[in-house]
Amino acid sequence: MPHIPPDDTISLGELLAAVAACGYSVSPRQAKRLREEGLLRCLGQDHPAGRRGSRSRYLASEVDQLVLVMRVGVTERRFDERRILVAWHGGRVEPDVLRGSLVAILDAVSVAVRDTTRNSEDPGHAAELLTSGPRKGRSCATTRLMRQRLRGDSLALQRVMYSFALMAVGGEVAWSEHDPFSSEESLASLVERATATDRAREDEVFRGKELAPSAAPAQDTLEKLRTAGLFEIEGLAGCLRDASRDAIQQAFKDAHTMIDMALPAEAIEASRGEDVGGLGSLRALSLDGVDALSVAVLVRNTLLMRPIVPDGAFEGLDAAIEGARGPMTAFLEIRRALPEHVDVLGLDLQQSLSELPDHEASQIQHRIQKLLDSRPDLRALLDS
Repeated sequence: MPHIPPDDTISLGELLAAVAACGYSVSPRQAKRLREEGLLRCLGQDHPAGRRGSRSRYLASEVDQLVLVMRVGVTERRFDERRILVAWHGGRVEPDVLRGSLVAILDAVSVAVRDTTRNSEDPGHAAELLTSGPRKGRSCATTRLMRQRLRGDSLALQRVMYSFALMAVGGEVAWSEHDPFSSEESLASLVERATATDRAREDEVFRGKELAPSAAPAQDTLEKLRTAGLFEIEGLAGCLRDASRDAIQQAFKDAHTMIDMALPAEAIEASRGEDVGGLGSLRALSLDGVDALSVAVLVRNTLLMRPIVPDGAFEGLDAAIEGARGPMTAFLEIRRALPEHVDVLGLDLQQSLSELPDHEASQIQHRIQKLLDSRPDLRALLDS
């Protein structure tokens, strides 16, 4: 494909030819439909002298936009979902059209919830209706992680999910009601374990350091999130209807920050153990955030969370992740390349090496150096 400066304008024919060179066939009719759906922007039309009709003009940067739209369209044909995924992957979608798609996909969930609970007698009955019955498809990564934290206890997971559903339909959870003579674990304790709040307080994520040693009880955190609106499942899209364009754009950025936290979480888990400090939640969030509905829910949640987190929290996380992205990516790749040394290859490598006999430490250092000499890409990541 010939190089076209991104600020130059091109015709529809040139646009479609450039996209075809990238492996996607788009007809003029399809291009028109994508314009109507807010996924392709035409600068306008001109009327060349001596020719009949008009000619559409596009910025050359629309080549990348249309390639992205078509790539997403390979697996997602529905336009609401496609708009959300195009925006998620850095493409441009007309702001009000994007808002409409977010609202539509979340409204569909709320409608399904209201249909399910229409004949409920009270919030408790509504929560039962939402959590009972056969499950369709595989559980999401977050649910699987909670089941793992509860050691596979299905009854315990059901109690936790019921409490979440009860909060979602406006009921009051009896966190403190527990028979002291019962052998059954209290709900407050189950929720602590399911959310790994206990591990965030107690696990060492680095030598002598816990992730959140003074973390509030899980039930308090959940009630705070409910007050902020995160559990309003019967009106999921309400906050998006009222939000400004800038707020929605910021929510997409904050959602990416949340997903990007999976990388440092994976690095720390690799060094200190699976789900240490409850960091498996960030990995699960990343695994769940691959379809349009998951993205819409995450964007909606970060929109609601921004006012209740400390000022600059998202920006600080984003800067920290960007600063560590290269070294942590290299660290994980080095562990994969030298599996025989994973017990030593942690984030505290120098400390671990100092605890080994000199000849063993030298051997491991030599193998790491040899790997880096053969992989300039890894060295560049470490130095980035």
